[in-house]
Amino acid sequence: MPVLLSGGDLATAGRGLSAPAGLETLLARFLRWKPQRITTVSALVKAVAPRTRLLRYEVLDQLAAERKAMAAGADKHRQPFTGLAADWRAMLFPQANDEEFADAYAQTVTFALFLARTKGIELTGRRLHEIGTDLYYSGKLLCLSAWLRDLKSRAGQDCGMLAVMEDTRSREADAHAAWSERFSELFAQVAGSFPNARVRRHGRAYLLGLLSQQERKTSWQLAEFAGDATPDGLQRLLNSAPWDEDACRDALARYVIREFGDPGTVLAPDETGFLKKGR
Repeated sequence: MPVLLSGGDLATAGRGLSAPAGLETLLARFLRWKPQRITTVSALVKAVAPRTRLLRYEVLDQLAAERKAMAAGADKHRQPFTGLAADWRAMLFPQANDEEFADAYAQTVTFALFLARTKGIELTGRRLHEIGTDLYYSGKLLCLSAWLRDLKSRAGQDCGMLAVMEDTRSREADAHAAWSERFSELFAQVAGSFPNARVRRHGRAYLLGLLSQQERKTSWQLAEFAGDATPDGLQRLLNSAPWDEDACRDALARYVIREFGDPGTVLAPDETGFLKKGR
């Protein structure tokens, strides 16, 4: 809802300027605002798609401004987006009009910035070509090349950011469902090693936590991943809960042999770790 000020012009009203109580609430909400943590692809779509469309409109506005400048006699070689669009068409999309170029450009820049974030590349206050150089040396340009090939294969289709990311979300959901089914099949092999439902639930949660992408797998972090308020259940599982470790080990060995056993199989142990962050 709009907040209307009264008492005169902002530049001259001075102490006579007054505002309704709603202004304080509005300012408090603004100053206390914190960005929402994005944890799913669908949340990412909702947050990013409008901004990607905004970038697309900015590119279209810039192209229109450059076209107007060239009509007034400006040097076409000094119009950055006009030249970029020409290069883009020459290398990737020969038939692309301005709208299609702006859409693909906005998507590619957004995806490149995602890649940069995954590699810990600093974005604040830097130009795109500087970020691109860091991406080149990080090896992530291969991912960006694959993205561009996918965009090219979608030429003539709806390749807006929302459509692309919704497709990604759908594939992610299908993959997660397939993984969950296989995990349930695996856990069924060892479920009999746990004497009751509570211990069995904690055993399942513990295995899911170990297989998750959590970098640090302390009892507190695994409990949080499982949705528990404290790690008491997981700690009890490892320290004192009655369950048959030998039977669990033997069932797992049978499952591995059945699923992966082959005379030519080679086991390659690896001490997995994570790079230290900061000093």
